[in-house]
Amino acid sequence: MQRITARVPATVANLGPGFDCLGMAVGLYVDVTMEIDGERTGMEITGEGCDRLPSGRSNLARRAIGRYCDAVGLPVPNYWLRMHNRIPVSGGLGGSAAAIVAGLLLANEYAEGQLGQAELLELATEIEGHPDNVGPALTGGLLVTTVEDGRVVSQKVPLPPQLRGVVFVPDFAMPTAEARRILPHTVHRRQAIFNISRTATLVAAMYSGRLDLLGLATQDQLHQTYRQQMFPAMPRFFEAALSAGALGAFLCGAGPALMALTSGGEEEVMAAFQRTSEAEDISGRVGILELCDRGGEVWREAPPANPDSPLQRTLPAPGALASDEL
Repeated sequence: MQRITARVPATVANLGPGFDCLGMAVGLYVDVTMEIDGERTGMEITGEGCDRLPSGRSNLARRAIGRYCDAVGLPVPNYWLRMHNRIPVSGGLGGSAAAIVAGLLLANEYAEGQLGQAELLELATEIEGHPDNVGPALTGGLLVTTVEDGRVVSQKVPLPPQLRGVVFVPDFAMPTAEARRILPHTVHRRQAIFNISRTATLVAAMYSGRLDLLGLATQDQLHQTYRQQMFPAMPRFFEAALSAGALGAFLCGAGPALMALTSGGEEEVMAAFQRTSEAEDISGRVGILELCDRGGEVWREAPPANPDSPLQRTLPAPGALASDEL
């Protein structure tokens, strides 16, 4: 029996102004093991979303395996997938992208590497719809992506080694379809210039190590203001993080997860998120995440150990009992 394991990081898209073109890998992971014995096909899921994620043919990892085999002209083998997921579902941390990339990496290893990274990125973008999450899930780091005539052009941007991310993941959902529907179809030229200048400043700040520019460079006028309708307390979380010493703060993708960038003082920023969670009565989880320069990886032997999620609960989840009620 062949056994192949892929490990893929979570990702955050946009980073404030870089709408649909910037994405960054962070230190939460999904592990997917493919067992090929010629007898059975199916899937089991543990960890985050195990009671919500589909395990049938609609599962994104399984869809990616099938799409890969179509692309290279291979029959889909009988396989059993074991997924252990550490990425919160529907939080804006790229769980869908990680599953797609995991499926493609497993299929590519099974097919003895018939496709290169650029071709895998094209397939992942086709399945996901846009490259801002699947790109850094595949390559790691901070990635700038552009689509030209259906072709994905990407460039990795160096991350200052002292940079960290503090994340708050609310328990409520902001469905991506709704978070896109509320965006206007046209924007004012002033807003476009605002975001172009911030996106360029963000990339320049990363290349130069000018972390003092990140407060300016993570500002946005294209999507966060409108998505605030679904998360009215968002500005107060940002204000709390910045007051506690964060360098910049933004909505992760379509949300609702929020991230603050730091280079020290992570515990203070996490505490500020916790206090705001309690003051706003919004339950969720907080944690300090490494920014991940390595993308998806594959092993044919047992993969190295992966630590548990660093996320900690701020308030009891909706419907849960507080400890003094037990």
